[in-house]
Amino acid sequence: METFLYLVLALAAVGALAYAVYQVTVRQQRMLAEITRLERLTAEVIMSAEALLDEIDQRMARLNDLAAQLEIRAVAEVQAKARSRAKSGTQPQADAPPDGRPPAPAPPDAGDQEAPQPQPERAPEVEAAQQKPKRGRRSRAGAGSTAVPSGPAAGSQQAGGSRQAADSGQFASPGQPSQPAEAPPAEPSPAEPARPQAPADRYGDLRQAVWRLADEGKSPVEIAEALGVPRGEVLLLLNLRGKKAPR
Repeated sequence: METFLYLVLALAAVGALAYAVYQVTVRQQRMLAEITRLERLTAEVIMSAEALLDEIDQRMARLNDLAAQLEIRAVAEVQAKARSRAKSGTQPQADAPPDGRPPAPAPPDAGDQEAPQPQPERAPEVEAAQQKPKRGRRSRAGAGSTAVPSGPAAGSQQAGGSRQAADSGQFASPGQPSQPAEAPPAEPSPAEPARPQAPADRYGDLRQAVWRLADEGKSPVEIAEALGVPRGEVLLLLNLRGKKAPR
């Protein structure tokens, strides 16, 4: 009976040892499988890295080739520019005299010098046509001074006289001799009306026109340009009205 118990205990111990060995063997197999998997992954990573390194090396080689080509082109361009500068610099040096002085300019030929062209003389008809508008303005200024004999009228008359003298060219420049003004021809001005109006009627219409434009807010300069009369007459009519001219 005791032998049977010992035998059962021995079998139980052997079974426990066998189970333990089995568990250890299974764990070793699992560890080996994991190690094999890691080795495969490591091999794949190494192969991918080698392929990537090979591609990087190829691209670096291409970049080096392109850089070498660009450097060769840059050197060629610099040499070409230096040659062109050297050629352009040797040409004026070859033309210059040996002592280093600049060459004297060649005297111009007698045939190349152009004779001064004489200025065409003005015909008396052209001068008379240019002086007609000035004479019409002077006649209007004289009529205005005779129509209103007052203090501002006397000032405008003096201004009209100085303007006439300046227009006719009686005052010469200090560096030039004075020349007598040419008398205008006695032809009727086309600007004058066929039937002359009385000074009172003319200044009545002009006064109304000046006052109307002044009420519209126009300046004396604009009124004078619009009506074609001197600025002094416009200022005189505005002063006679008793209204300050807008500045």
